[in-house]
Amino acid sequence: MSETDNHEDKIWNLIDQFVDMANSSCEDGLSPGDVHQALMYASARWGAFIVAANSETRDEFREDIKDSQKFFLDQFREYLKDNFNEYDENFKIYRREED
Repeated sequence: MSETDNHEDKIWNLIDQFVDMANSSCEDGLSPGDVHQALMYASARWGAFIVAANSETRDEFREDIKDSQKFFLDQFREYLKDNFNEYDENFKIYRREED
């Protein structure tokens, strides 16, 4: 296994852990909407942290905010589009329902 494959496996394992935690949170009484809000907020918070951690100064951080927000929003939009397309193609399998 190449280093790239191992890295991708680690990312997918982390994604699966997040989804498992989200599912457990729903089983513990939170609504899927509440869990979604928490995941989005956590992602936004982590994104701001990444930009701040990579900035030498507060001014540099402020200069990077707009471009970083655009990058994160574009990336999320692409992930959202990909996942909606996947669910559309596999709706019967994922939901175990008929059209």
